[in-house]
Amino acid sequence: MSEESDDVPMTIDEIERLHEEARRVGAGDREREALVDALLSRHDREAIGYHFELLRDRTDEALYQALRDCFERHGKPAEGVLREVFLRERSSRARADALFVLGRMRSKHARPLAVEAVGAEDEELRRMGGVVLGWVGAEGPLAACCPRGSCGVRSPARYGP
Repeated sequence: MSEESDDVPMTIDEIERLHEEARRVGAGDREREALVDALLSRHDREAIGYHFELLRDRTDEALYQALRDCFERHGKPAEGVLREVFLRERSSRARADALFVLGRMRSKHARPLAVEAVGAEDEELRRMGGVVLGWVGAEGPLAACCPRGSCGVRSPARYGP
């Protein structure tokens, strides 16, 4: 990125072009890093929502991991968007992704949403609820079976393949 482009956040259309480059067969770290930098140049609801939408495409696992793992760098502005995704989304996979990021962020929303997820019918969402409770700890009746760090899950920094 040039110094000039660092001063002006990219438009969603410009970010979309970088996404297409990063999805191209043979694209590597350089293209992924350019996309991540562009996504993290904006922290408004539109850009955060667009960033989350990109997580729906899992055809390139390395790209998916890069996009998910950098999401928390949006900081506080992302928490409300992720909470809304968890509460309104029908896709269990999207809800699990939102919960994962909230858990890594140690968001105040992570614990209550993880408790909800543990009771979900969907296995992936239930599992993610347990993972996040392992990171942030459980309260109430769940505390006996899942105190902070004892649920047999890895720390968020080591989570992933």
